[in-house]
Amino acid sequence: MSGKKIITVFGATGAQGGGIISTFLNDPKLKNQWAVRGVTRDVSKDSSKKLAEQGVEVVAADINDKTSLVKALAGSYAAYGVTNYWEKADMKLEVQQGKNLADAAKEAGVQHYIWSSLYNVNKLSNGKLPHVYHFDSKAEVEDYVRELGIPATFFMPGFYMSNIPGGMFKPSPPDNAWTFGLPVAASSPIPIYDPRDTGKYIKAIVLNREALLGKRFLGATAYVTAQEIVDAFKALFPETGKTARFFQVPEEMFRGFMKSQGSPDYIVDEFYENMRLLEEFGYYGGEPLDESHKYVEDPLTTWEEYAAGAEPFAKLKKFVATEATRATEAASRLFEATFDLAGFREKAEPGRARLRALMQRRKRLRKEVEEFGGLLREKKLEREDEDRLLRFVQLEVVNTFSRTSEATATYLGRAMRCLIGSGFPAELRPLAAAPQSSLAATAGHADIITLLIELGAGKEIKDRNGWTPPYGAAVARCADVMKLLVKLGVDKDAKNNSGKTLLHWAAEAGRADIVRLFVELGVNKVAKDSSGKTPLYWVDLQEVRARNRGLQSLIKYIKAHLTGSPDRLVFSWVWRWAAEAGRADVVKLLE
Repeated sequence: MSGKKIITVFGATGAQGGGIISTFLNDPKLKNQWAVRGVTRDVSKDSSKKLAEQGVEVVAADINDKTSLVKALAGSYAAYGVTNYWEKADMKLEVQQGKNLADAAKEAGVQHYIWSSLYNVNKLSNGKLPHVYHFDSKAEVEDYVRELGIPATFFMPGFYMSNIPGGMFKPSPPDNAWTFGLPVAASSPIPIYDPRDTGKYIKAIVLNREALLGKRFLGATAYVTAQEIVDAFKALFPETGKTARFFQVPEEMFRGFMKSQGSPDYIVDEFYENMRLLEEFGYYGGEPLDESHKYVEDPLTTWEEYAAGAEPFAKLKKFVATEATRATEAASRLFEATFDLAGFREKAEPGRARLRALMQRRKRLRKEVEEFGGLLREKKLEREDEDRLLRFVQLEVVNTFSRTSEATATYLGRAMRCLIGSGFPAELRPLAAAPQSSLAATAGHADIITLLIELGAGKEIKDRNGWTPPYGAAVARCADVMKLLVKLGVDKDAKNNSGKTLLHWAAEAGRADIVRLFVELGVNKVAKDSSGKTPLYWVDLQEVRARNRGLQSLIKYIKAHLTGSPDRLVFSWVWRWAAEAGRADVVKLLE
């Protein structure tokens, strides 16, 4: 170890300690500068012997014995201290153990002490959540470290991803569907953390010691919502995911389950309040992750990556995603995050922490979309990928548009600008702009249509059935939007895959109001479809029968405007039906 700085890692065989040791042994920037000492209670265990075989100096120490701790820290430049509340579930004991480590670090002259800390939830919640002991105990130790004046940084690990597969997310009755159950809303932000990434964070801390002394360092990949965790599961395991769901567990059910597992009341209270923290105040009090992430050089594990390799999910059939598929999902999440943020602001809901979390989530997703834009510019998309992107637009964005107010639509416009401005290639223009014209028309958002045209949306882009944007406006009876589309230069006589124009569709559907509008807009009244039929021919008898109240209006308009068509046979169909139904009023109209 001559010439190298020593970093001493407590809990060397645990999840956090193991991640640190792996990084310091293998990272090119660290392995030649640092020697690793691992502290464990029993050096004879197989896990301890394995560390020694890898080149770790393994020493024994008892966290309850300060003298042994000082000895273990001798000569250390840096040290990582961590305690395990759940071993005894005793807050006072954990606080004392944490103070023992701090005292030993001070006595040993450690130059950079890194304490695995957490927020004081009692203070963060203004006393509303007073029982989250495993957070508050570590926060109390953090205060003590600051009082001692030790040169220290405070690492704040996030929500363990390992708690989710097979534990919180598992097959559940009555149908054995995979269910992610928490006693909080599906929109609650969760800062996900893979303990194996701990070394990446600690690397950032030691390489930026001067900048980070006295500061907290948040250890989480990203804020994701409970619903996003389920959605990612569905995408990763499509067969199993068909029935996967999030379930907001009622408080009584949550408490009853924990008690049935033998948990004492104080532990039940602690777990329940820990979950409430996510929704009501934020795991990190709403603090963004950017300030910490800017120091991290190595890629952090995403939920999708973790889930793909999680043992409880090992037997499930995975979906191998293409770059285009992943881009689709990223864009989908961006739209949903934008909608959530806009809706939150519109309702003026309380909660600064929630607002900040939503803003950070959207910012993260914008960056993800931009990265995919760069990747996709370098790849030629297969037809299947293009189809999948179109399906995303049709299924995801239409849901978003259909439930927006005018103010929220403005936010969605910004999301679309981001998508297009990120450089999505020409093959992805259907995703980035064009079909939204149809969807915006369906939802009646003239402002979004105008924006899309300005951004270069294809005016003549067609959906899978060959319909152009005016079809959406027609379906939704949005006359103003229809007129706007025509004014913007959209072809009002465009045909679908069957050669039908919108006038064919309106006549076939018995939509007298739309027929009237199209004629006013100057459509071709005698255009023929691929079988040579004009709109009049396609006044379908069954549709007419289902629309008795609008029948007279429809036939009057047909006779007034479409009598130039040679396809008069349709009247014989209607005549026969009217006679059979005893509709003398219709018979008289047809005379």
